[in-house]
Amino acid sequence: MTEIGVVLNSALALSMIWLLIYFGYRQYRLDKFRHELFELRNELFLYAVDGGISFKNSAYRMLRDRINAQIRFAHFITLTRAVLFANMHRRQPLPRAEQIAASWSAARQGLDDDARKKMDSITERVTRTVTYHLVTGAAPLAVLVGVMGILVKVAKLFHRTEESTTLRVAKELNIELLEEQAIAAQQQERELCEIVV
Repeated sequence: MTEIGVVLNSALALSMIWLLIYFGYRQYRLDKFRHELFELRNELFLYAVDGGISFKNSAYRMLRDRINAQIRFAHFITLTRAVLFANMHRRQPLPRAEQIAASWSAARQGLDDDARKKMDSITERVTRTVTYHLVTGAAPLAVLVGVMGILVKVAKLFHRTEESTTLRVAKELNIELLEEQAIAAQQQERELCEIVV
């Protein structure tokens, strides 16, 4: 085979790999992420159906809206945006994000112990799902996290930690800011729809 043939075959193979990743794997990741959020929202709904919490409870509505906003804006949830929001928030706190966080904390305090534990469990799993989606979306970071995961497993053999690695990463990246930005965007859409109607 001539050099031109090798170059053309290589270019074609690389193009096919790029198309597979860009149009196949990326969409699969996004669909999988949304599916996991749908499952968590369904668990929350079933908990309310079983009488664990009222459908009219503000904590239920806020958590459901948070999950819905993340499902709706899942394609905007990227590591770059997480880093940018965290930087912006450090320089100048976003008032709407602070307001949403404060209202969530107040709504959560009004729950009984069982409901609070269930809501915290679902909230934690939503945060883990978002963090995992962010971290695995960047290939070099995914490799780094894989190596770090192995090191953390080895370290756990020697030390007991209460907080999982995923939650520590979520705190460092301020994942809540992405969630709150999605909620704020969804609320603004609702307000615009109400004005138009």
